[in-house]
Amino acid sequence: MIRILFISQDDKEFPSGIVSQGWELTPCSEDEIQSSSLNGKSFDIAIWHTQSPNPSSIRSLTTNISIQFLIILTSACDETNRIVMLQNGVDDILDESISNEELQLRLKTYQKRLSKTHLHSGIRRIGSYDFDYERRVLSFAGEHRILTTKEAELLSMLAESMNLPLSKHDALIRIWGEDSYHNGRSMDVYIAKLRKYLQLDEDIHIMNIHGTGYKLSILT
Repeated sequence: MIRILFISQDDKEFPSGIVSQGWELTPCSEDEIQSSSLNGKSFDIAIWHTQSPNPSSIRSLTTNISIQFLIILTSACDETNRIVMLQNGVDDILDESISNEELQLRLKTYQKRLSKTHLHSGIRRIGSYDFDYERRVLSFAGEHRILTTKEAELLSMLAESMNLPLSKHDALIRIWGEDSYHNGRSMDVYIAKLRKYLQLDEDIHIMNIHGTGYKLSILT
């Protein structure tokens, strides 16, 4: 059973297309996202029904709540804003006029992706950091950061190929589902974020490998 968090401006009811599926549904108002009532909770999918999506709200949500996939449901998002949303951790942006049947089918696609996700057991050590992939937590000296789904997936792939080149194409296909120009630019943003998160250990480096991708190395 997948766990879905449905966020709306005034705590609206769930679309009927997902109520009938037997999924675990949690309604939530936008005001609750700004409070601490949901901090530390975990959901498979968050659906945010909003007419004013903005990057700061997205970052706030993905920082304090553990979410595998984040979907924006709106009619007020042009191409520029869509790109910004995708660069800030959004997995999909759907028009609010979407039919119940299509929404249901799209969510079932994410359900399949969840069932195929490889969850690593235990905690991986990366230099002076501890990385818990399943919980998406990166820890350093007692301080903890909750990563977005894409940040965790990308760091996991880099760690799996430690000291070896990671193909940018392979990472784009696995995490973004498509090797495209916009997705490539988005990945560059995520690489920059990971470098910032890992900067407290000077021996950790994420290098660009021309024509190939990236390499996570730890100098000893």
